[in-house]
Amino acid sequence: MEERFSEQQVAEILRRAAEVQSRPGSAGGSDLAGITADELTRIGRELGIDANALAQAMLGVRRLRAADTGTANTSNRVYERTLQGELSEEGLAVAMEEFVPSGGGSGPPVQVGRNLNYWAYAGMAQCNVSLGSRNGITVLRVRSSGVLAALVTFLPAGFVALISTIMIGTEMSVSLGLREAVILSVTIVFATFLAATLGYRAIVRNSNAKVEEAMDRAAQKLLEAVYRENSLSSQLALQEISATVEVRE
Repeated sequence: MEERFSEQQVAEILRRAAEVQSRPGSAGGSDLAGITADELTRIGRELGIDANALAQAMLGVRRLRAADTGTANTSNRVYERTLQGELSEEGLAVAMEEFVPSGGGSGPPVQVGRNLNYWAYAGMAQCNVSLGSRNGITVLRVRSSGVLAALVTFLPAGFVALISTIMIGTEMSVSLGLREAVILSVTIVFATFLAATLGYRAIVRNSNAKVEEAMDRAAQKLLEAVYRENSLSSQLALQEISATVEVRE
């Protein structure tokens, strides 16, 4: 009887084989150039893996690879997803399910044809969301800003430092000498802004994670909308052809 392997065993065998082949000195290791999406789809079909499941897995891998190019502490970042296939004016609105328009002073979403632009929040990151669909592709681009995170950390820190300095200056005339007052003031200002810096970085990391998660979900919904509107094959509709995270200093 011919030996058979379970799906879990097949995945583990392929993973180990790829690791062995990529080691220095192994046959084909130095020439390993990967495989195309079509080849991967064909292999998945031969293994009985659903095309939709495989395409979603490829999307997830690409997202993680893109996220690795950024840094967790970068406050201003640009995220971009370019998807194969076009969407109607109505179809672009699915992105608002993940990036909800903030409204208020930022104004309402502006849509001209198949181009959509508006402001939204992800965590405490203010994001400019732009969507365009033409020439066979749909592009989702999000610029996040750490301005709000700075306001809720450094602005209070500045007030605390100012008030503390004034109080110490008043106390100096009563019981503190000039040297003691200066040392105390510098210590308080340093501690206040150190705490603000740590809080700012924590907020930025959290906001960046929320933006990446929202990008992943929005890209998936846009891909599904492309599939529905264009009646494309699963492999074509669910294939993300590029995903990049650009760091802006």
